[in-house]
Amino acid sequence: MKKYFKIEVYSYGGETVMGTVSKEQYDYWIQKEQESAGAIGEYFSEFEFDPENTNKNVPEKSRFNCSWFELDNVVHTNGPEISDENVLEIIETDKDEKEINREKLTMDMDLLDSTFKLQFEDFGPDHDKVKGKQFFLA
Repeated sequence: MKKYFKIEVYSYGGETVMGTVSKEQYDYWIQKEQESAGAIGEYFSEFEFDPENTNKNVPEKSRFNCSWFELDNVVHTNGPEISDENVLEIIETDKDEKEINREKLTMDMDLLDSTFKLQFEDFGPDHDKVKGKQFFLA
């Protein structure tokens, strides 16, 4: 007899991207951030609604001409945060998705490590895809 399950994870999570950028983009935005913390975030927020006007005062080679989440040629991931503040629910259902049983678990690393086969890859500054390059991480 087949069994059916639905898995729900909720409370906190996020989206993370990492992508390489040109030296001109890197140098320009590092300086802008030193002058005014949050400048790059403001740029991307404004770009969403008015790209032409947002780029008006940015040198052409320093423009991104895309949304922040599109700077993802290295990695783009999203999902729940692994934290004891998050909940993982495993719901057994029948074939029509009518609930039979529900198990509610705290989503912490010990639970995940003991229950699932986990595999991690660290995308830090020493990763082969960005080592020695300029990159954007958000």
